[in-house]
Amino acid sequence: MLEYLLNLFTGDDKLRPQFHTPFKIGEYVYATDAHALIKIPAKLLSRDYVVNEKAPKDLTSMFEGFTPAENLDIEFYITVLSTLLADVKWTYMRTSCPKCKGASEIMCDHCGHASPCEECDGTGMSDDMNFLIRKESEYAAVKFNGKLYRPFVLERLLITLMALKSKDFMVVHYDKNHKSLFTIGDVMVLLTQVMD
Repeated sequence: MLEYLLNLFTGDDKLRPQFHTPFKIGEYVYATDAHALIKIPAKLLSRDYVVNEKAPKDLTSMFEGFTPAENLDIEFYITVLSTLLADVKWTYMRTSCPKCKGASEIMCDHCGHASPCEECDGTGMSDDMNFLIRKESEYAAVKFNGKLYRPFVLERLLITLMALKSKDFMVVHYDKNHKSLFTIGDVMVLLTQVMD
């Protein structure tokens, strides 16, 4: 389950390949897309993660400046987040066909002849519901706990809360750098706020 959460936080930005996979720094494994970051103690994970030479060398400074907060009712916040995210207007975009990678044709390995891709009927786009990308409006923001966040960032927090259901749940806002730190047991989630 924790490995799934790590993958949920990885990025797919072609200009930041160091964020495509989780990476280890010291005794923790991190995953981020530069909008949200998750930090999990390596000892809680079932597999080993390696140090990524291109990933940040030290992220401890990102977790400094937060003061401890009181425990919150995780079930209440799961309900609140679910309700807020249900009101978001999501749009669905088709992605490139996984077989032809959007080229709309397949080259024969033997003769080199190009023929229309049978998977997508030569359109280059997938109709498979598993290959749809869900996006929120570019300007969408959801107010949660007095701060504004992008919906896709809050959705990751919600999934993390539902997966962990820890009795120890705290949130701390750090307005200097517009970030909020959520601790769920031993797991930490850092979210970037939308500046209003």
